[in-house]
Amino acid sequence: MNASLDSAGFSQAVSNAIYSAREAGIIFVASAGNNSANVDVSTRYPACYGIDNIVSVAYTTRTDALGGFSNFGATNVDLAAPGDQIFTTYYSSDTAYDPFFTFRAGTSYAARHVSGALALMLAKFSTETHQQIIARLLSATDPLPSLSGKCTTGGRLNLRKALSPPITLTATRPSGNGSFQLRVSAGPNRTVVIETTTNLASWSSFFTNTTSVGGTFDFTDSDAASAPGRLFRAVAAP
Repeated sequence: MNASLDSAGFSQAVSNAIYSAREAGIIFVASAGNNSANVDVSTRYPACYGIDNIVSVAYTTRTDALGGFSNFGATNVDLAAPGDQIFTTYYSSDTAYDPFFTFRAGTSYAARHVSGALALMLAKFSTETHQQIIARLLSATDPLPSLSGKCTTGGRLNLRKALSPPITLTATRPSGNGSFQLRVSAGPNRTVVIETTTNLASWSSFFTNTTSVGGTFDFTDSDAASAPGRLFRAVAAP
């Protein structure tokens, strides 16, 4: 379900309707609004209802910047999606392309991209719950500097990642000499970056490889014994 409704006022009736949709497993995609406002401070609805089937969407430009009049919010906006210079029919009819307003912009257009992505995900991962589908969508975004602190993911929609198998990183067995081995599983022929950190605040690229047709590759950390304590994660290559 897609919603372009943008209102400053809370409505119990709308909240109840969205919750009823949740009970039926329906995901509700809400545009964050077009007021250049921080909705964590100046709440807008339905984007800010605290219901776990709502996905709230800001918009980005063709250069991956946050849209000039897009609302944002580190807590209440989930992700961004393209919503600038959109060529579409005008409001007067389904066949009208207004010559003066050919290209449109706003969070409503971004929300429609996310709705389409979710529809494809629901078709591919039909046994998953709405919480699992939303988690899959949000974990597959591309982090952007322009979105840092502007939405919960700090990222922009990436449909390819959202439809790809999840990336997992597991320790397999000791390799001797104080080293250990990691296995990446991510689906076939997929380039994955292993990143490392010592503080969880900043991550750096450590190793890049492409999975086999079987969907995995192994990596041996030969410096484990001598290096300070580190944590690893695996992410899709940009």
